[in-house]
Amino acid sequence: MTDRSRRKNDAGRRARALLAVLFAAAAAAGCGGPGAERDPAAVAEDRSAWRADVRISSARLQEAMDAGDCDTAMYIVEKVFSFRPGRGRLERGKFYEFGECVPQDWARARSLYEQSAAAGDFLAYAYLGHMYARGLGVARDPVQAGYWYRGFVGSFTRSSPEERRETARKAMASRGVDAELDQALTWGRALDGRSPDEWLDVAGRFERGDGVPKNLNLARDWADKAMRGGSARAPVVFARLAFNEATENSIWYSGLRALEVAGAEGNRYAQLDLARRFEQGDGLVQSDRNAYQWLLLARASGAEVSDKLREVSARMSATQIEIAEMGARSIQENARHQAAESQADQSSGPSEAGAGHDAGEKNSAMAQPIDCESPMPPSDASPAKRGDAFNMRGVLIAYGECDPQDWRLARHYFEQAAALGNRSAYAFLGHVYAQGRGVPADPVRARYWYRGAAAASTHIPAEERLPLAIFSMWVPGFDEEYRDALAWARSVEEQTPKDWFALARRIELGDGLPANIHVAATWMDKAAKAGHNEARLAFATWVLGGRLDSRRPWEGWLQLQLAARDGYMPAQLELADRLAAGNGLPRNDPHALFWLLLAKDRGAEVAEKLRGVGARLTAAERKLVAEWARDLEAAPPFQANYFLRIP
Repeated sequence: MTDRSRRKNDAGRRARALLAVLFAAAAAAGCGGPGAERDPAAVAEDRSAWRADVRISSARLQEAMDAGDCDTAMYIVEKVFSFRPGRGRLERGKFYEFGECVPQDWARARSLYEQSAAAGDFLAYAYLGHMYARGLGVARDPVQAGYWYRGFVGSFTRSSPEERRETARKAMASRGVDAELDQALTWGRALDGRSPDEWLDVAGRFERGDGVPKNLNLARDWADKAMRGGSARAPVVFARLAFNEATENSIWYSGLRALEVAGAEGNRYAQLDLARRFEQGDGLVQSDRNAYQWLLLARASGAEVSDKLREVSARMSATQIEIAEMGARSIQENARHQAAESQADQSSGPSEAGAGHDAGEKNSAMAQPIDCESPMPPSDASPAKRGDAFNMRGVLIAYGECDPQDWRLARHYFEQAAALGNRSAYAFLGHVYAQGRGVPADPVRARYWYRGAAAASTHIPAEERLPLAIFSMWVPGFDEEYRDALAWARSVEEQTPKDWFALARRIELGDGLPANIHVAATWMDKAAKAGHNEARLAFATWVLGGRLDSRRPWEGWLQLQLAARDGYMPAQLELADRLAAGNGLPRNDPHALFWLLLAKDRGAEVAEKLRGVGARLTAAERKLVAEWARDLEAAPPFQANYFLRIP
């Protein structure tokens, strides 16, 4: 038996022994019940079903308690409810509160309720309120009772006053409705008649724990209620909570959607928050182009952002600025178009007005999270994995597979995927602008994205590119702009290494093509292998500098050596610096000195480096390196088998 199997068996024995102790303690407390007489196989089958369908767990727990079956009840609380720690602690607290299956212990019950409340279970708020209202195990404290009861009532953001009172009555059936709970219900009824800005204030109180229990989920619900009511600042608060990973079931794209809908409607708070998030990479992939686009819209909405516009534009190329300006105009045109449609619906007959109302309901639902089973990868996942997930989510939304079809939202997912280097997203964005899917048709932007997709396909044999592109776009439809982009990429391949180097630099900088260091490296590698020394140096610095995680270090080392052997002085100096410092290459002072000696037109800086490296060598080593420089065939870096020793 292996050590791993032995440890696993020992752990199993310890777990079974612990359960036996728990169940024996339960029986000693007088709760043996009919569960002990059941067939073990039937019990195991039932428990497997409970784990598979947790919706029936609460009902099974109640049945076990009614029958006095502590064995089954404790199993459900300890094992089946382990997936919901808050509810599991709540149910365990009830055992101690009422002395069922365990001796009654008010202090233990309160501790478990507090743990459940910290996990966000709102029923624990009610039970704690009751304990403080009646002084059960604690000193009577009406202030604390009101604090917890307001948290309980605040959890029903979409219930009517009557529904809230009925829910409270059922929750407290075995305890009784306290005066403090009545006061909390009155507080909740008063909130119903207040303004959306006051609902947003309640959201802030739940976020901070100010007068109510701190609960980010309830804060998000109240911000959502304020947003639906028309509060101008609510989308920013809702997004902050949606982007907060501490919020249970946090779905960042519901926050993004809320900001974009409000921003498109002219909400400058949302526009400024989007600009900030894109500029800083706060919850979204950093993009100066998108930040500039939303700053332009915020300026149109009356915000003073001239200094910020200048700051962001200084980091952008002319092409990026042009694309951002077109994006801002597109959002404004769409907003005007939707406003005109809404006005036309309101002025039409009853049936058409009803249709307009339905459309308005659909638009208001845009801030709701998408109900898809596949979760988005965590923020620390690889860019490739996140890009694939964004692209797939965009495809699902574009074709209504996991939400009502929405090309406008799908475009933003494609942009997120494209920012992470997903090449498939380039083609979908090209299609979006070629066909005007959710945006006005824009041939310039369509060509921009389709050329990005074509430039990324050079690893595919030329004769296979067009059939593969047609196949990949068979659902949305193949555009002629894609065919033109493939022809353009083919023509570039037939040009010179100097042209390939220039194209690689454009792709690296996002100048007229989507920025993608891996696609740029494909063209840079192509130019380097054709003997272009500047491309060799650039490719080597990318690889050895860690910018290309998909490339092995020896690829950069090889190209740097070839450029240096070809007499390219910048490569010789780069190689000497890396060898002297052990930067990306093993440290080797004799070889560093050799390349410094070989560098032509040495200036004062090179002379200083020569003195620094030479000082670390012995006289014999310096003499040997000088002999290498006089007789290159004797120099190790120039020997035929040298590349076989590349680390």
